[in-house]
Amino acid sequence: GDYVMFCPPGEDVFVEARKRGYLSPGQCDGNFSQMMKKILAAKNDRVSVTKNGVYINSKLIPFSKPIAKDGTNRPMPVFRVEDYQLKDDELLLMGEDNPISWDGRYYGLVKVTQIRTVVYPVYIY
Repeated sequence: GDYVMFCPPGEDVFVEARKRGYLSPGQCDGNFSQMMKKILAAKNDRVSVTKNGVYINSKLIPFSKPIAKDGTNRPMPVFRVEDYQLKDDELLLMGEDNPISWDGRYYGLVKVTQIRTVVYPVYIY
């Protein structure tokens, strides 16, 4: 459930995301900006990413149905997995309750080694 900042790997899906403007250039390897997402699944969790949504330990995550096209009508990348048990070094990261977040529904799993920091909320009263 923690929010984390991570450096995207240089995989094609992230290169295309930067070309489309989903990511900015930045300080990470490959000239990527860091991304902030919430950890929804980790070690030993069972994950399914289907056309109907993301399931973690057989529970459907609200607002997780992948969209077919982005705001300019380009097809979104497809990441699909069925009842996959995450390994020790794998995480599923997503935007919280955001049906159009560019997240693990599209780019897949992230390695723990890509995490740069945990983000802690600041509450002002």
